[in-house]
Amino acid sequence: MCEGFVAHCVGIGTAGRIVGREGKLLIDTFERTLRVNLLGTYNVMRIDARVYSLLVKPVIHTAPRLAKA
Repeated sequence: MCEGFVAHCVGIGTAGRIVGREGKLLIDTFERTLRVNLLGTYNVMRIDARVYSLLVKPVIHTAPRLAKA
């Protein structure tokens, strides 16, 4: 079992110029690329964090208290 590791290797890329010979890049094309890549990455991290939180005991760190003068 590999602990504490997730490999997210999926994404899309769209080639296009903001303003090219054929006109401008459609915002829908750019938005789809951002949606797939950013939300996909966030979703993988969200699910991984949930699974990891169920596997690992929480560690509670407490700062030493300062003595009152």
